Amino acid sequence: MHIQALQGHAGKWPPMNASAYTPLRPLRSRHVALRHISMHLSEWGAPPGDADAPLLVLLHGWMDVGASFQFVADAFSDGFARSRCMVAPDWRGFGLTRQSGQEMALGQRPALANRLKADVFLSIHHDSAQLQFLEKKQTENGEVYEATRPIRGYSLFVSGQNPQFRNSYCLAESLGEEILALGRPPTLHHAEAVEGENRPLLHQRLGIYQYDGLAVLRKTAMPAVLLEAGVLVDRTDEAYVSNPHNQQALVEAVTRALRPWRERLARSLAGQRLTPCEAAAALPEPEIKPEAKPEKKPETKPEKPGKKP
Repeated sequence: MHIQALQGHAGKWPPMNASAYTPLRPLRSRHVALRHISMHLSEWGAPPGDADAPLLVLLHGWMDVGASFQFVADAFSDGFARSRCMVAPDWRGFGLTRQSGQEMALGQRPALANRLKADVFLSIHHDSAQLQFLEKKQTENGEVYEATRPIRGYSLFVSGQNPQFRNSYCLAESLGEEILALGRPPTLHHAEAVEGENRPLLHQRLGIYQYDGLAVLRKTAMPAVLLEAGVLVDRTDEAYVSNPHNQQALVEAVTRALRPWRERLARSLAGQRLTPCEAAAALPEPEIKPEAKPEKKPETKPEKPGKKP
């Protein structure tokens, strides 16, 4: 009876109370090769290959994903869950299962998130710079580009064309505060008045920009943020983001940012049976004005020898 009641919520968030739902048994995510398919699996309980653990396969229905069984996995007793390997695949054409070696096109990413009714879309990248700030160098691994000046730090982007711009911006603020607390500065080169940049800077201290041209931000129905974690053409920043300790710290910072953001949405609609996305859509849009762009300091050239003042 208890499991049947939970199955009614498959693919949906539980009723929104004063606090957000936290999984009791976080799923493990991985892909396995199955003929020409890269099959995505959500797993709970004993690790795969445990000879003493019976395999329990959970199969979703039409327009659903394996992760929907999170509530079922949480409903089992501790003894039952620990003694079994629970696996929920995403059927071909659903979730994260795809053709082997197939890259998901930019346009497909927001479409997938919309189809799955995701609560938030976070796109994580590594940054670069315009060619005028780069120089080509020859290394043992071939030609590479390096910045001719320090360009390091993170940056966050939101789109004014996203239907939930307000909550996209609020999430970007949470991310910025957490990453800034790591000692990571924001990079402000995207606001400079040069071709290919000149992005409206919404929050200078937190490095939040508005960029309406990014499909993954403007075509998603849920709050969406793009995070540039570091600038790879800056050797100092490349070393920073390549460090496993720093990578883990960034993952934990993102996790901390997402948790209170979701809880704030839940508290704002206590008692209403809405997903965070539906809740966010009901809130008014804020007036967010771009901040003044950082001044570009004029370059000073040394005087030629023998030149009189």
